[in-house]
Amino acid sequence: MKKVFYLVAIATLAFVSCQKEIEIENEVTRDAFTVKASIEQLASPTKGTIDAANQLIWAAGDKIGIYVNDPSWTDKNQPFTLSSGEGTTQGVFAWDYTGDFSNNATAAFYPWEGTGSDKNNVYEGTMYFKLHDSYWSYESGKMLTPLIASMSSSSDNIAFKHAGAAVKVTINNVPARVHSIGMTVDGQQISGNFSINPANAGTDALTLVDTPDNTKNTVWLNIWNGSEKAWDFIFPVPELTTPKLSFQMWDENDVLVWSKKLKAQSSNLGRGDILVMPPIDITPYSQFKESTEWTFCGTIGGINAWGADIPMYTDGTVCILAGVSFAAGDEFKIRKNKDFAVAYPSSNYVVSAAGKKDVWFTPSTGAIELKDAKCPYPAAKVTLYFGINGSIPKSIHISSSTLAPGAEWPGLELTEKEYINGKWYYKHVVDGTKVWGQSISSVYIVSKDSWNTSGSTITFSDIKTEYYFEATASTAIEQLSARPADASASGITIDGDMSDWAAIPPYASTQSSRIREWKFKADASNVYFYFSLRKNRSYTGKHLVIGFNTDNDDATGWAYDTNKIIGMEAQASVDPFTNASGSEPVCVNGLAAGSEVKAASTENGLVNVWGYDAGESLSSDDSSTYIELSIPRDKLNLPATGATITIGCAFDYYVTGTQSITLE
Repeated sequence: MKKVFYLVAIATLAFVSCQKEIEIENEVTRDAFTVKASIEQLASPTKGTIDAANQLIWAAGDKIGIYVNDPSWTDKNQPFTLSSGEGTTQGVFAWDYTGDFSNNATAAFYPWEGTGSDKNNVYEGTMYFKLHDSYWSYESGKMLTPLIASMSSSSDNIAFKHAGAAVKVTINNVPARVHSIGMTVDGQQISGNFSINPANAGTDALTLVDTPDNTKNTVWLNIWNGSEKAWDFIFPVPELTTPKLSFQMWDENDVLVWSKKLKAQSSNLGRGDILVMPPIDITPYSQFKESTEWTFCGTIGGINAWGADIPMYTDGTVCILAGVSFAAGDEFKIRKNKDFAVAYPSSNYVVSAAGKKDVWFTPSTGAIELKDAKCPYPAAKVTLYFGINGSIPKSIHISSSTLAPGAEWPGLELTEKEYINGKWYYKHVVDGTKVWGQSISSVYIVSKDSWNTSGSTITFSDIKTEYYFEATASTAIEQLSARPADASASGITIDGDMSDWAAIPPYASTQSSRIREWKFKADASNVYFYFSLRKNRSYTGKHLVIGFNTDNDDATGWAYDTNKIIGMEAQASVDPFTNASGSEPVCVNGLAAGSEVKAASTENGLVNVWGYDAGESLSSDDSSTYIELSIPRDKLNLPATGATITIGCAFDYYVTGTQSITLE
């Protein structure tokens, strides 16, 4: 008959202030070990706290060993496999063989690894555990720490005790194709052969049997991860003294995915202790940076990309362009500094078969290799620029299931922008391999508070690293053939023609109810300002004041209007308009007779101011009028070119806030 042994008990876990053990009464835990503790916030020798509800449970396939001290038995270590109780704290383990089992059991151990002197086994009353430097086919949450129990007979309920310790790392986003994660303990041996006396289970810890070798300080958990998901990694270790830990994760191409070094712990890790790192989200392949030298050019999927110069990503040794969908017969080169004088290979690399590939390039040798695109290496960046026509709303969003997946209406907010030829262009970075050669429909540019474009189709028929569009309320997104030409910013003429300000980015105003935005430029003779002002507040008697804090010290100089602008060593003020309230703005257009320019207490000159009105409605609070002005630089006693000063502006006593500016 087949003898069945029942291991029945409750695995209730708790820490007390002076206890560091995790005890497993008659149970072994693998998959659902759910203690919580912070590796970085240890306030006492206790490694953490475990709620009593966080119990250890059995998993399918769990195997234990039982040692029988019986002279008639040749194989004194016998395997038992979990037959029922999976997912619970109580398990039934069945002997792997048939017949009558000896009643002379004296010890039990976990895990069972098989027979042989290099496996976990009891020999002549001593338990020998092998802590491996590598564990294969590791499963998330699998508990590998050695457990030992003393028995007086085969009918005993078995009470397992920890013989070693453990370190748990939970990573929420392990990338696809990761094959291993390693843990290193600085200067302490964690693999090799260890022993323990079963009679002292619960008291003694593992003792090293081998000759000490602190180079055996790394243990690997080898996994198979087909897609991104969360993993619990539990590393078995012996007792450790204030361990200093580091981790490293590698993919199937033996490329480093992630690494982390921790400072030494302030307390020891003893028998039954577990260090638990808080769950973390990693940044895979963070060592890869966009190459400033090496670019890809050629054809992709039959589309001409010889002029694209797509930057590769490098870790300092290899350059990778990930996820390229090639067609058979595509050709390419990798060139340095966008120059074919240094390019590989000497003849074009010809793609033999269609497929999605990673391009690997080793600069030191010039070697190029195409590998199946399986690992999520950094993708080729493509930047989409959306120029906003009209006034800039409070927020700009892109709504597209392809370009902004998962972002609910109004979509993903765009915050990064660039000023190009008099217009703000909002940036959105995407994976180029997912858009090249594609036509993407139902794309919207949305202002959360006021408007959106109509649903538009964007076609990426050519291969570039930058694409430019313009967005206007209620109309389709317009795709531009090239980057808009930047207007010249070489000189400003104060004449009421605002076009020469187009290339100069504006500064935001904290009081847009009066000053919408403003711009600044300087040359050897003058400083120049541009202001967009609220139109129906632009009339005679409305003062414009510009304060210059030339030493960036608020405690020196003087203040304007009860400390609204402070620390001024120079100031310019002007009444730019001559019209009455409620009428269309009329600018002075020339040297303003009532203006003032002063440094310290000396009045030195006048302000030259001209205006431009775009004909916007006077009745609307959102309408603007525009002025530009110049002030002689020497009259302000400004520091030399390259110096940084602080400027604050006010119109009708509304202050823009201050801005740090480097003088040209």
